[in-house]
Amino acid sequence: MAFYILLACIGLMAIGSVALMIRLRRGEQGEVGEVDVRRQIEHAERNMQTLRQHGHAIEAHYDRQCGRVMVKLNTGVHLAFPADLIESLGDASADDLGRIEISPAGLGLHWPALDVDAYLPALLTGVFGSKHWMADSVPSSLQRAFTSRDDDIHP
Repeated sequence: MAFYILLACIGLMAIGSVALMIRLRRGEQGEVGEVDVRRQIEHAERNMQTLRQHGHAIEAHYDRQCGRVMVKLNTGVHLAFPADLIESLGDASADDLGRIEISPAGLGLHWPALDVDAYLPALLTGVFGSKHWMADSVPSSLQRAFTSRDDDIHP
């Protein structure tokens, strides 16, 4: 529950940031109207729906036997990846890895005991953590496999 409240707070902060950017673009010449903020919210919701059309998580669990995170998408596709491929999950216990929450939109995975989040569209394009962490931790052959599509997924 706290994760969903956090997502709502992050969303509100993002809306506030958008409003501030609009105000700064206008050179502080007046207040940002409610219509501007609603337009930005509608734009963000359309983007989310577009991403969801390509598949979103409906189930997720950690398989202790094979050491992989298993994710079932609404499209019927099943994903499996080693937990240590995700930044900050490498040293986690099986119990902590086993507690996975799916974001309301189905585009995010969250490990509450570890305070780790993973963005499903990024995972599907081979982005498993920060650029610095990936450069140090992910095999270069795997990085090259996804390089050409890396910029397509980042909002």
